[in-house]
Amino acid sequence: MDIIGKIEINDSSSCVFYIEEFRGKRFGSIRKFVDSEVYEGPTKSGVVLNEKGVAELISLLENFSSSRGESEKIEDGKLGKVEMDSHNKMGEERCIVVQISTFKNEQALDIREYVETEAYSGPTKKGVRIPLNSIKDVIGYLKTMEGELKA
Repeated sequence: MDIIGKIEINDSSSCVFYIEEFRGKRFGSIRKFVDSEVYEGPTKSGVVLNEKGVAELISLLENFSSSRGESEKIEDGKLGKVEMDSHNKMGEERCIVVQISTFKNEQALDIREYVETEAYSGPTKKGVRIPLNSIKDVIGYLKTMEGELKA
C-alpha cells in the first residue's frame, strides 16, 4: 500500500488516499481509517477506483470547485457520478455517486458506491464523507494518485 495523503476527519479517524494492487492490477483507494483504543486501521468505509474512475472524479470535483466561491454555502445534493467498469456476480450495476451532504451543521463531500438491481437501487455502505473545506486537498491527492496509476 502506497499512501498518497491523509485528511483528518476527527480525533480518532482520517480519510487515507492510497494505491493498492489486486491480482496484478493497481487501483486508487479512498478509505476511512480509525485510531482508537479498541482498533487501529482501515474500515469497510471506502471506495476503490481504476485509473479512468480517478480521472472522472478529478474532473467532476474540479468543475464543482471552480464554479463556487470559497466561503459560499452550498446546497446539499448530487454533483454527479463516476461510472465503474465492473458488474459483480449477481449482475449488479455499480457506480460512484458524489454529493454534498450536511450532518451536524458540517457540510461534507460524500463519495459513495451506488448499486442498481431489480430488488434495490441506492447507496451502499461503501463510501467516505470528507469535510467540504478539504476539497482542494482531495483534488491534489487524486491527481497524485492518477499519476501513480499511469506510471
